[in-house]
Amino acid sequence: MVQFVWAIAVGAQGCPPSPLFNVAHFGTEDGLPDRQVLSLEQDQRGHIWLATSAGLVRFDGYDFEIYTRKDGLLADPVVRLLRDSDGLLWLEHPDHAYSIFDPLTGQARSLADHFQDQLPAEASPPLLSMHWSPDGSILLGSGNHLLSYQSAAAGFSVHTVLNATALVPVHRGTNGDIFCLARMGGPGPHHSLVKIPATALE
Repeated sequence: MVQFVWAIAVGAQGCPPSPLFNVAHFGTEDGLPDRQVLSLEQDQRGHIWLATSAGLVRFDGYDFEIYTRKDGLLADPVVRLLRDSDGLLWLEHPDHAYSIFDPLTGQARSLADHFQDQLPAEASPPLLSMHWSPDGSILLGSGNHLLSYQSAAAGFSVHTVLNATALVPVHRGTNGDIFCLARMGGPGPHHSLVKIPATALE
């Protein structure tokens, strides 16, 4: 079940306000297609976007609107949701499929269709993971390649980690260094932690 919280500050005259929280619960009876919300983001208009197994959901404070395959998504289930520096929503579906959704127009396209020839060859399927960076960029792991998407103007940058497979970005430090999990030196379930310096993606 997802909860939305509004805070109201109240207090006696001359005293610091004591915040009280009015908690509202929303479920399928209110228009949510599924009680399990896997991820959420807020767009530039203040709308809340929810990733659920039954589609992408927009909440405007009053009503829920559901977007699915019929609206251009690659699949109904959305397992992860990120917002890039241009305000576009990146949707991760099962089996590492990705859609790009414009919350202003309500239009969705696949990652390949959206970027077309701007998408680096290293982004060939399967893209194993995506991760939001504090600088607003989106990090993608594909084989032994790390891709960083800054914006429509700046595009992608690519860094290759030798002898690595299944590169999964998990954290970006305050100095810009990126930490990834990766299998090193061949197949197997064991992962190593790899640090990629910020300067490698400049």
